[in-house]
Amino acid sequence: TSMKKHFPPDELKPFSIMEKAVREGNYFPHGYYEDGECRAYTCLIKNGDFYLLDYFAVMEDGRGKGTGSRILSILKGHLSEKEAVLLEVEEPLAAEPDVRDLQERRIQFYLRNEAIETGLNAQVFGVRYRILGLGRPLYEEKAQTAMETLYHTILSEEMYERNVRFSLDKPK
Repeated sequence: TSMKKHFPPDELKPFSIMEKAVREGNYFPHGYYEDGECRAYTCLIKNGDFYLLDYFAVMEDGRGKGTGSRILSILKGHLSEKEAVLLEVEEPLAAEPDVRDLQERRIQFYLRNEAIETGLNAQVFGVRYRILGLGRPLYEEKAQTAMETLYHTILSEEMYERNVRFSLDKPK
């Protein structure tokens, strides 16, 4: 239920896809607790040396207090030299100024926390994303290959072909 509060409907995968990937050992949901309360959560897809931070949310009462930065630091601290975490961050394209401002702040949050621009963009289930990275630097084609591998880990070929697109050009 928290995910429905933290993500727009067009960004939520069907639970059955996540559940199947957990059973197969490719999907890792984590809760981050302080004083017995969940303060944030992440969901990661893993394939080989690559992770996709599929979902990341800090509960409302923990925002603006460094919680998200601490969690990214923990995540980076668990990576080996050859591992990378890729991040899909929604492009700031919303028509509403307050929503667009939030989208821009998300990108800046990740960049402040040592994420790098990969030069890769994605459209997944109709939502446009900028792909950022943590850990081992991946750029352009290497980032695309990693993302393709990660998405093939959880989606059928038919679902992938219908719903996942990548481009190396900067969005306008």
